[in-house]
Amino acid sequence: MDRAQVDLTDPESRQERLDAFVALLHEVVFPWFAGTRDPRDLAATLDERTLAAQPVSLAEWLVSLGMRDQARLLIERYWCWSRPVTRGSRPGLRPRAPATGSFGVTSW
Repeated sequence: MDRAQVDLTDPESRQERLDAFVALLHEVVFPWFAGTRDPRDLAATLDERTLAAQPVSLAEWLVSLGMRDQARLLIERYWCWSRPVTRGSRPGLRPRAPATGSFGVTSW
């Protein structure tokens, strides 16, 4: 069953399932609405759970509001948070090529 649906037909598990659904609302849904209340600072203020849930949708929403800079900052923040950082790299750029002759490197 989908996480957004609650089967309350079984009296034995009704309370447990309802409690789990209410917990989901508090942990995921309410923070989402609170975090997206003011899109002007979304890239800086959005909590990581909400950012991780739908970064592309959030960026598209910002672009649709004419906030391209916020969308870019949001994606950069997500990129930095979700990817391991390698020495000499930045979001959107390849890491610096190792010295010539490094073992195992065939092309850069």
